[in-house]
Amino acid sequence: MRNNSSLGKLVLLLLVFALVAAACGDDSTDTTTAATTGGGDDGGSAAEAACDADPFGCVEVGDGEAITIGTLLVISGPNASLGQDSQNGVVMAADKLDGTFDGTNGELLGRAIAFNHQDDGCSAEGGQAGAQALAADPSTVGVVGTSCSSAALGVADTILSDQGIAIISPSNTGPALTEADQHQDFYLRTAHNDKLQGAAVAKFAYNELGARSAATIHDGSPYADGLQA
Repeated sequence: MRNNSSLGKLVLLLLVFALVAAACGDDSTDTTTAATTGGGDDGGSAAEAACDADPFGCVEVGDGEAITIGTLLVISGPNASLGQDSQNGVVMAADKLDGTFDGTNGELLGRAIAFNHQDDGCSAEGGQAGAQALAADPSTVGVVGTSCSSAALGVADTILSDQGIAIISPSNTGPALTEADQHQDFYLRTAHNDKLQGAAVAKFAYNELGARSAATIHDGSPYADGLQA
């Protein structure tokens, strides 16, 4: 299964927010100022030095600017309900940051939250296009996605990891995404691995149903490939 409840998406986005908070540091630091001053402020100098030392640099969010969270989920076509559920959860998480669901986003580190929603199309092509759009936006600090393993494997996971942008999926279950020889450094997920799901189904069929043979239907996607294996 690749579907999750909106509650899972709330936890997911809060995890992204935690990553952002760790990267941004003190709420009182104006990173735009810190990056342009000559170092008179010790906090600014330290932040500038840390950004210079980091191989990916820093996302600069100045006073009055919003922190941008990207989403790369399937929000069109036959699988749209999966991605729309996830996207709704992302929006709900931002709404809840001020302590209540009131239709108004809370703030993170004293700044507003903005979203850049992209459609992964549940395909490699969609994952590539959406990931490239998010990677090209210098304000992107993290991405919730993808919905489908086919949009992530060797595509969105690689494009975003190459730019040092964390991508956390609520529903990818393809085993290859976290195999040692294929896992990308900035790719994470909250969903189970298909090796667990497939084994659980096989165990139930063998022990409870007494089945001794089975047939599988394979649609050629990384999701089906991992589940069948």
